[in-house]
Amino acid sequence: MRKNLIWTLKQLHLSLEQYGKILLEDMELSPTQCILLHYLLSRRGQDIYGADLLATLAKASVSSTLKALRQGYLRMKEDPLDDGKKQIILMEKAYGAEQLIHTSLLAQQKRLYQEIPAMAGGGPGSNAL
Repeated sequence: MRKNLIWTLKQLHLSLEQYGKILLEDMELSPTQCILLHYLLSRRGQDIYGADLLATLAKASVSSTLKALRQGYLRMKEDPLDDGKKQIILMEKAYGAEQLIHTSLLAQQKRLYQEIPAMAGGGPGSNAL
């Protein structure tokens, strides 16, 4: 059963990744960029620094994702009191994409609810996992 669960989770991950890429293709965002941008948008009105994201994500992942999002979605502003700190400033393009990002994440969540029982070998409401 454990092997079946691991296989099911891997298949689910691949399916969601593929579905997310299709939904976000027009905005040229990866699923990871979408999730990070959604998080940043949810903290609207708060000062957000790159270091704030390091508590839960690897530095390389944060750096590469922020670098990609600098292509119109955000900019980095140096902190005058601390050279090592950079504040994340969302740009108009990020706010313009907010509804599409939200819709995309909801669609992925709905797909997740539909696929888990099917991948586990049962139908909706199945306890096959």
